[in-house]
This record gives sequence, C-alpha cells and structure tokens, in this order.
Amino acid sequence: MKKILLTSLICSMSAFAWIPGVCDIGDARQDSFGKAQDYFIIDECAKGQSTEISLPDFTHKVYWCSCYTGALACYFGKDIEKLKKANSEELKKADEKATKLADKCYLKMIKQ
Repeated sequence: MKKILLTSLICSMSAFAWIPGVCDIGDARQDSFGKAQDYFIIDECAKGQSTEISLPDFTHKVYWCSCYTGALACYFGKDIEKLKKANSEELKKADEKATKLADKCYLKMIKQ
C-alpha cells in the first residue's frame, strides 16, 4: 500500500508542464503524458526490479522512473500515441536520450 501511495504522489508531482520541446533542462519530472498514462509507465518502470528492495531504494527507483517518464514525454512531445506507435529503432533512440535526461533529473531531485 505504501508503494502505491508513494508512486501516486510522485506521479502527481510529475504532472506539471514545462516549456514544450525543451528536453535538456534536467528536470524531466515536469513533463507528462497525463496522470493515468504517467502512473502506468512509472508503475511498470518501478516494478521492473526482479528482486526485493527496501522502501528507501524503491522510493529512489520511483523518483528515477518519474524522471524517465517525463523525459519520454518530452522526447515524444507528450503524445502517448506517438510512443505507442514508435518502432524499435525510435524506442532505442528515445530510451538512450531519456535515460541520460532521467539521470540528470534524478541527481537534481536527490540533491534538493
């Protein structure tokens, strides 16, 4: 239950919009596909762990996943349909860029 509440809280934090098309700010938490889609992506990202992790580690995982989701939203112009229709090459390129941006965002988030 704590994990669901924490994920919901982080997801709601990521629902603010930033300047469209600017994907190198390092604060990807603010880009969004919409609350429902963001929650689904963050949840899937956070559950991607195959081993048990502690709550603090899970919290950090959710933070990173929130940043990653925002980075994907920025990369795909907040268009979830564009993400769904992307081919494997587009997804690979988006993943590389989103991972770099998510790392910057995560580092900024934990320093606050």
